[in-house]
Amino acid sequence: MHSDPEEAIRLCEQVFIEARQLREPLAQVIAAERYGLIMDHLGRGVAARDALFNAAQTAQSARLTAYEARLLEQIARSYYTAGEYRPAIQYWARCLEVSEQAGHDVRTWILAKIGLGQVYYGLNDYTSGLVLLADAAGRFHEIDDPHLDAKIKINVGVGLAETNHGKEAAAVFLDALEICLQHEYFDYAAESNYRLGQLALADGALDSALDYLGRALPQAAKVSYRWGECNILAIQAEVYAGRKEYALALEKIAAAKAIATADGFGHKLIQHYFAAARYAEAMGDTSTALAEFRHGYDYEQRMLAGTTSERHKDLEEKAGLRPTVSRLLVELANNHLIEEGRLEPAFNLITQEGSRILEVARASIWLLDPQTDTLICRCLYLADKAEHIRETAWRRKDCPAYFERLADHNPLVANDAAHHPNTWELEKLYLEKRDIKSMLIFPIWLAEQTTGILCFEAVGKQRNWTPDDILHGNQLTEVAARVIASYERKLFQQEISALNARMMHANAALEARVIERTASLEKHNAELHALNEQLYDMRNKLQKLEKTAAPSEPIAGGTSASTVE
Repeated sequence: MHSDPEEAIRLCEQVFIEARQLREPLAQVIAAERYGLIMDHLGRGVAARDALFNAAQTAQSARLTAYEARLLEQIARSYYTAGEYRPAIQYWARCLEVSEQAGHDVRTWILAKIGLGQVYYGLNDYTSGLVLLADAAGRFHEIDDPHLDAKIKINVGVGLAETNHGKEAAAVFLDALEICLQHEYFDYAAESNYRLGQLALADGALDSALDYLGRALPQAAKVSYRWGECNILAIQAEVYAGRKEYALALEKIAAAKAIATADGFGHKLIQHYFAAARYAEAMGDTSTALAEFRHGYDYEQRMLAGTTSERHKDLEEKAGLRPTVSRLLVELANNHLIEEGRLEPAFNLITQEGSRILEVARASIWLLDPQTDTLICRCLYLADKAEHIRETAWRRKDCPAYFERLADHNPLVANDAAHHPNTWELEKLYLEKRDIKSMLIFPIWLAEQTTGILCFEAVGKQRNWTPDDILHGNQLTEVAARVIASYERKLFQQEISALNARMMHANAALEARVIERTASLEKHNAELHALNEQLYDMRNKLQKLEKTAAPSEPIAGGTSASTVE
């Protein structure tokens, strides 16, 4: 790492390749942690970010929680050194959570607290920064790490210096320097001497400042601490300028510019150009002064041009010319299509707005068919063509690990989709042909089970998904779940209506049968009544006939006149 950092980088990259081939996650995350430290040490933390994200996703999948926390700390630092404070805060905050889950990983927890303190320093809130550093120092007794002790002290000293407590700051820097020299931490020794040189310069003690800086420079060079070398040379130039030795000042600032150019320290390079212009002007060399100023101005404009689109976006949002993400989400959630339960137009809207909100090339919704164990693409929006298409369905037997992961309620964050353990099955099946590098997948849950997914895909180059991306993706997934719920509720209502219609038809048929049966009974009863009447009449007639046909009664005391002899 110190004797030949470029060879160390090469070795780490070789481990990445072999670890992926052998499916050895632990080897990858160990190498990535070392790689991040080397790159940060060289001032190239941003260039290490993809490797750190890839290793962090591997550590999370393999449940290597302690390593995940350490990688998150380095990811946060890469954002901090680039001046991107919001993601730096988000990842350091996440690092604190994961380090606690890892069984109280105190060292990583302390590093995250130091990082958050440095963010406050970057925002010129040194008082709040010192409070966070005090939290870090308060747990230092739980570990035995002199390197971390020196780091805490140096950062505390910076805060004290910036809050006009120069003497206290100097004492802290001297304590840190003693630790560093004892343990041969040459990078932090250089940093301590550099800070002491700054304090001496502020006090006007120029000789003392040169003495500190003279010791700092070889210490930084010894371990290729390029960021430190760049800063030390710039302060040496200021000291020489304070002594009116402008030629020496120009010599030192030229060396600082060379490092800043070679290592990509853009903001430092601009400062160095303008400092060189001041020194040349002070010694009466107006042509050199003008040339240096022009170089600085041109470089500054080039850097600003690189952020112009983002700045325009911010200005348009503030002026109301561009809708904010929050506004887009609210408008989507309140759209009439969401509650109407018509899947196709609602899914088209969600994927189109989702692509816009997350700024991705592809956004899709897939529904799970439990009968066939298949994910069916219901809608895929292609941003570059502004059109919706369908994709081939995925079967569980073709990508079992992917399907297994969808049972988890949490989003699947695949910064490097081809090497993520839950998505690498898709490389030949899906990713490679479409040049998809990163995937962000949200299971859509209804009634405590996965009914589908909302998927966002980055093409061409790796996309390291941020906490904001995950937050907005979750919000879009909730909208998609509402659509499916509305659709199923509509189907249920249709089934109820159909059942009601069938019941009404059955009731009407039953009522008709009852009426028919009643009429039949009434007719039958009438016929029986008529028969009874006939029987009654016939019985009466019969009785009369019987009376008519019967012999007369004999007269008392006499004989019958009809008696035959």
